[in-house]
Amino acid sequence: MKQGNYEAAVDVYNSLLAIVPDHFPALVNLARTLAGMRLFCEALPVLEKARGLDRDPSRRTQIEQAIADLDAKCQKARPQAR
Repeated sequence: MKQGNYEAAVDVYNSLLAIVPDHFPALVNLARTLAGMRLFCEALPVLEKARGLDRDPSRRTQIEQAIADLDAKCQKARPQAR
């Protein structure tokens, strides 16, 4: 992901999550990678799952803000119904 190869990063995180579905760091990094690819609606449920697994209350505000930001970007990216 740091090298800008988002597709490969998504593959790696998905492979890890296939083995350990509740791996908190992989979920957070997958959400970050998807957001970096501007796939906000796909990143949102991943980060929401991570929020449910997080046991560190000091990160709660940061995760909640990231979820709110992703939700807003997801809503903006969706075509408006007429």
